[in-house]
Amino acid sequence: MKNFASFFLTRDGAVALGTLILLGVVSHFNTENSSINFLARVGNLIVFLYILWRAAGKQVLGFFASRRDAIAEELKSLKQRREDAERNLTELEARLSHLDAERTAILEESRRQAEALKEGILVRAHEEAASIREQAERAAGSQVRTELAGLRAEMADELAKAVETALRTKLTPVQHAALIDNSLKKVVLH
Repeated sequence: MKNFASFFLTRDGAVALGTLILLGVVSHFNTENSSINFLARVGNLIVFLYILWRAAGKQVLGFFASRRDAIAEELKSLKQRREDAERNLTELEARLSHLDAERTAILEESRRQAEALKEGILVRAHEEAASIREQAERAAGSQVRTELAGLRAEMADELAKAVETALRTKLTPVQHAALIDNSLKKVVLH
């Protein structure tokens, strides 16, 4: 707005304003001759465009120049981004092509580890089973010896009772007492 006011204060501005007014009056009052009316209107448009050019031409040119530069910079940026995206796409495609090989290698390694783990578990299970079997055999052997000792003691007691019963029926109490004393002397002396 300031540019318009400063333009009209110059000599060119005053001439342009006067020309606009004159052409406007000519086109308004001359309705009989259409070619003069048309020429007046065209002249009026040309003067109006001249005023716009003088008042705001530098700003319009600056706007369009800066807009052109911004568009050029944006196109350059978009080109760079496109190249980066294509490079990233190429890298991703390369990684994807290797992904199947990596997946297969990982699966194979997992299988090997699982087999090793399975073997370790089986070895430990067999060792534990052997240890349990050995402990069971020792416990059974110990129990058998204990049972045999118990049976022997029980048989010895029954045999002693049977012998005592048989001796009591065959020996008199005096013979019996003499036999016990004699046995005790032999046990104590030896």
